[in-house]
Amino acid sequence: MSCVESAQSSILWNGEPLEPIQSKCGLRQGDPLSSYLFVLCMERLSYMIEEAVQSTNWEPTSIGKRGPKLSHMFFADDIILTAKNTPRSALVINSILDLFCKASGLRINLAK
Repeated sequence: MSCVESAQSSILWNGEPLEPIQSKCGLRQGDPLSSYLFVLCMERLSYMIEEAVQSTNWEPTSIGKRGPKLSHMFFADDIILTAKNTPRSALVINSILDLFCKASGLRINLAK
């Protein structure tokens, strides 16, 4: 965690730098570590989804008539979740995402 807690910022005031500001938590926007941290967090979410699929609580959708079944895909900082269109699937997905968000501190952008 020292890589997250050791970030410092400073402000130029009339061209003069002020005392550095020590970050208490999180990464700065654009920090190269943010992508790696996201991948590590998504590993846990992927595991939770796979557990639900294996226990048949989450029914993935097929890609095409004979294609593979797909439950989730992760891109840079986005997630695509797919499941059969049933009330049970919606409840399972909501439950998993709620647990994950509480554990990780991440939030879902419902506007997307």
